[in-house]
Amino acid sequence: MTDIFNIPNSANSVSVSIIDSTTMIKGVPPQAFMKPQYPGHDSLILPSYSFLIHNKRLDRTIIYDLAVRKDWETSSPPALQQQLKLANISVQKDIRDILEEGVISSFDHIRNPSRFEKNTKLIVGPGFKQNLLPCYPTIRNSTINEKDLMGRDLYELEFSDTGPKVGRFPAFDYFGDGCFYSLDTPGHAVGHISGFARLRPSPQLPLPDCIVPNPLLLGRTPAPPCPGAIFEALLADKGRDKPFYCPAGPIHHDQEETRRTIVKFQEAGGRDDIFVVLAHDEVLLDVVDFFPNTANDFLNKGWVQKSRWLFLRDLARPAGYAGGSSFRRGKGRADEMGCVLCRQLI
Repeated sequence: MTDIFNIPNSANSVSVSIIDSTTMIKGVPPQAFMKPQYPGHDSLILPSYSFLIHNKRLDRTIIYDLAVRKDWETSSPPALQQQLKLANISVQKDIRDILEEGVISSFDHIRNPSRFEKNTKLIVGPGFKQNLLPCYPTIRNSTINEKDLMGRDLYELEFSDTGPKVGRFPAFDYFGDGCFYSLDTPGHAVGHISGFARLRPSPQLPLPDCIVPNPLLLGRTPAPPCPGAIFEALLADKGRDKPFYCPAGPIHHDQEETRRTIVKFQEAGGRDDIFVVLAHDEVLLDVVDFFPNTANDFLNKGWVQKSRWLFLRDLARPAGYAGGSSFRRGKGRADEMGCVLCRQLI
């Protein structure tokens, strides 16, 4: 199984901390992201994670994705303010505040630069300059503010079919030593990129930005079997090897490209030595240790096994599980251990 998702060799590594940005979106209908619609799964709760990546050997630090700024109601472009109001969003702190509480003050790269020094490099994905510049106020309906980009080194990543790859993703070796790669993961947004961090010479941690809102879109991976059969009824018309959902709705820039990216991404999902972090996966709130702790010990802490099937909680009611000490099975029969595990999931 370990050769399904190929990773370039390197003896170098980074430390990674997962940051709970305090950004929370509640009440988003699943159909904004995916289809079909299952009665009983009517809304999503979406946190937003950022990542602190430190290369000790080079003494360089990356902040990967800064979520939503706390003062979005007054400082964001009107088009973005309108979107965030519709999303029922709440933000308690800026990432800068969270980092300073953890005594972190120097940065190599960030995404939302409003509260960071002008010498902080801004890294964007392919097509950003062509498709998203100029921005607000020159383009009134842009969700990006020009003043956040002025005076900064704006660097657009380029990926090559002949360059390095992580799995089947074209990759950019950010530090040049094989410890952290930016991945070309198109579809969800213009210039959408993800990250892949090597925490030690063998185990790795991929950091997809938000390829999908939660693992429901990923479908079956070469992973240990699901603990229970109560969800099989939801796949009766599709087949057990199909995902519960497919990309759909206005959130994705290119739905078909998003689907292709997810298929490539599935190949990492079955490995126990890769911990997949989706930037808006609610179940991880109860699994991981957030900044200022690091995620480097995820393997020993069992985070992969603890989180792998937790996304099924969202499908409990659509599958006919009413709560309590028993549940109504769908087609097929879960063994006794599977039943217990499913009760723990929900």
